[in-house]
Amino acid sequence: MENTLKVEPIKKRDLYYYRRRFLNRVFSSLAKFFADEAKANGTTKSMIAKKLGVDPSQITRWLSHPSNLTLESISDILLALDAEAEALHIVPFRDRAQPNYAHPVVAQVLHLPALKAVSSEAKSTANDAPLKIGSYVEGFKVSSMAAAE
Repeated sequence: MENTLKVEPIKKRDLYYYRRRFLNRVFSSLAKFFADEAKANGTTKSMIAKKLGVDPSQITRWLSHPSNLTLESISDILLALDAEAEALHIVPFRDRAQPNYAHPVVAQVLHLPALKAVSSEAKSTANDAPLKIGSYVEGFKVSSMAAAE
């Protein structure tokens, strides 16, 4: 996300996108942890509800959709599961992996990272021949049908 480096206000669309993405990530981790505990120890939503002194339907609401969660409800569920979350891992956008590479001409026009030299394994004997499936470009295996045509 490039806008975080500018002084301009962040677009509402970006705010909502990253809020939802973060909530979805937290929800996925919580739901997976609950599923693992249920499988390993037979933990049920009713057991969690009893520990927290809430109606079992509240636990179902919390574990059925990310929008039902708050930081407090996440902490409560984890506590009822005899667990807690570790420190959050925060990664600046500048340190995240770069996006997919583009053809040098497209990259220049759109200001994207350019496709770098193709490894010798991916080079073809015919000039301008397309990459075949199974070729490697920058360590990434080419697997799309478009690349094979």
